[in-house]
Amino acid sequence: MSQSNPSLFKRLLAAIAVVLLFGAALAGILWLWLPRQEPKPRPSQAPQPEHSRQDYSKESVMRDQCRKLISALRDFRSRRGSLPLPEGVVADEKKPMPINQSIYLALTGEDAALNPSQVNYLKPWGLAPTTLEDIQKERFRVCFDVDGDSKVPDPEHPDAFIEQDVIVWHAGEDGDPDTWGDNVRGWTAQ
Repeated sequence: MSQSNPSLFKRLLAAIAVVLLFGAALAGILWLWLPRQEPKPRPSQAPQPEHSRQDYSKESVMRDQCRKLISALRDFRSRRGSLPLPEGVVADEKKPMPINQSIYLALTGEDAALNPSQVNYLKPWGLAPTTLEDIQKERFRVCFDVDGDSKVPDPEHPDAFIEQDVIVWHAGEDGDPDTWGDNVRGWTAQ
């Protein structure tokens, strides 16, 4: 009986070794065969600027801020199913509206009526303090696609369209959104 136990023990070890080798071979084949996925950035990592790393002009930084506002507005709309507008305000894609304090409060979650979950849609984008000041001065303008055709009228060229669901621009140095010489667009010119 003492001889059968070592023999059984050796067979058991051999079986375990075969199973482990088979598993390692299968894992190696799957590792080579399955497509690689890019690692997702950690939420704690700050988003990279959307403007050129070499260009930190006021216009480039402001364009970046416009794009961040567009992202926050799109995120709000896709998650909430509505626009961040107070009750009674109707969006008209032919009439640009200022991004004002009430839109800002809806985006940050401070207006519980418009954003009951109180999600801060601006937080991931890290807006500059000057952008917050310009929002209070209503220097940003927005147009939403309200009819679902994925385009809005170009505010600079009323007969043309911009193929986006939301556009944002800054009124520029003079603070007048109607003088396009200094306005900063958050979209790529077509």
